[in-house]
Amino acid sequence: MPKYPYLAEALQKHYQKCDRPKRLLFENKATQERVTLTGLAWKMRDLLEERWGLIGFDPPTFQHIVDGERRFSPAQLDAFCELLALAYTERYGLEMAIAKDSQVSRGFGIDFAFNPDGIDDHLKFISEVEMRGNAPLAVKGADQVAKKLDEYARASTSPTSRNYFQRKRGEALYIKAWALSPLASPDQLSVDMIATAAELGSIAKECNVAELDGLANAVMGDAYHIIKDCATAIPYLNQALQALKNPRDLAFVHRTLALGYSKLGDKENFDQQQRKLKAVMEAWPSGESERLCLALDGLTRAQSRLGLFDQAWRTLEQGNQIYTMMATAGERLPARELQFVNAELCIIRDSRTADKDYIKDRADEAVRRARDHSYRISAQIADVRNEIFPP
Repeated sequence: MPKYPYLAEALQKHYQKCDRPKRLLFENKATQERVTLTGLAWKMRDLLEERWGLIGFDPPTFQHIVDGERRFSPAQLDAFCELLALAYTERYGLEMAIAKDSQVSRGFGIDFAFNPDGIDDHLKFISEVEMRGNAPLAVKGADQVAKKLDEYARASTSPTSRNYFQRKRGEALYIKAWALSPLASPDQLSVDMIATAAELGSIAKECNVAELDGLANAVMGDAYHIIKDCATAIPYLNQALQALKNPRDLAFVHRTLALGYSKLGDKENFDQQQRKLKAVMEAWPSGESERLCLALDGLTRAQSRLGLFDQAWRTLEQGNQIYTMMATAGERLPARELQFVNAELCIIRDSRTADKDYIKDRADEAVRRARDHSYRISAQIADVRNEIFPP
């Protein structure tokens, strides 16, 4: 059995076996140009050396990867995908195969000291692991990366290098907090997230980075929101808004504030957050549909809680349309899909309408799937289902 069977299987989609002569042919998706394993290996070697200063890649190394005896490094994966002009979804399939082979206990295995440009790619990969439904692995990976970057920051003699590694560590901690958010056990979760927010705040102060301070307050506010302490969450979230600039982060904070004010029955402040959230969404960057779905889910539930059922159904429909387009393009995100099911249940519970047999089957299936991913939302869906259909 290959050492890395998932990667070996995923790579089979990208080559064709020929018997006469016996060889593997890889095809560039843009030009339809075919190249042998040996030819592609030499092209990868040249690109790796030219762009990253990495030497040593050769046809035998590539053959071992294809056979599942070795795996791609991040730079090698970049080179492979670029030379074959692979689409994002095709690259993602290879990344997930590598993640499956790695498993949690085996870590992510990259030495950032020799390839600092690879940090951003690795953090992006961990974020995608979380989005695709493996939040525990993402938490583990982000934690490992944060600890590694802390080691390099402590060992740096240059203030510039130390600042760089600390800022990247802050990004890793934010990804960790983001991955923690959908997991089970709210009490323990809030403890972990508050500790992560405190670390983020410390880095923001040391590096004097307002954006990181904003993220720290956003995480802190989310932690208190999760344990339903809206009165404590709201000041942190409002403080976060003063520092954040990224539309994705702003949308998340406005969405969480809208939910918080709706729980308090504060329609005036809810209306203000709804207007701001819609303004952010109108200027939404392309390719960021995942966070848009999260914002629409929260807005749906907030509207429903305040009795704005027509608005809630329209918002839910908008979110489902966006998610359907994502799923059609191969980007199925379990957490977002389940959140929309939960939002639909909330409207039905609050408005006391709908085909109950249909929604009960859907709720039961959503609870099962959420538990498979260890998502905290499984308990929320079960609670709403039980309110609609008392045991």
